Amino acid sequence: MALPVKKIYVDSAFKESSSTSNSNCSIALRESFYFPDEGTVMMLDDVSIPHSWFSVEVGINDRLFFAIENDGFSWYAATLTSQNYDGASLAAEIVTQMNAVFGAALMEGTDDATNNVISMSLVEPYLSDNHTLGFLTALDLSRGYLVT
Repeated sequence: MALPVKKIYVDSAFKESSSTSNSNCSIALRESFYFPDEGTVMMLDDVSIPHSWFSVEVGINDRLFFAIENDGFSWYAATLTSQNYDGASLAAEIVTQMNAVFGAALMEGTDDATNNVISMSLVEPYLSDNHTLGFLTALDLSRGYLVT
């Protein structure tokens, strides 16, 4: 005769106070479960791991450093809003914040969801005035490029 199936739901929101974090925690069950010594099988049936962090976080990855060249380089920094983004909303946020640095519509951006590519470009009249847009890497920043 088979015993009934019993399910136990575990949520780190109910962890014991001695737990060190939500991912390294102890949870006290409300009731004890007793199983026969022989033939007892336990299995993990389902796991749900919620998304619990932003794709852009303040002080971690919220600054975008870029340069515009036209008879010399001018370096700039835009600060992105801390939140979750998909490709289209990230492209829109980058355009919004880069344009905010100038107080004018200087940039446009597109998201190619099929290829996971966001493209940024200058708009007229900046494009026809031979301006060039570039993004600074961590190596560029370590070399001490001045950012205004």
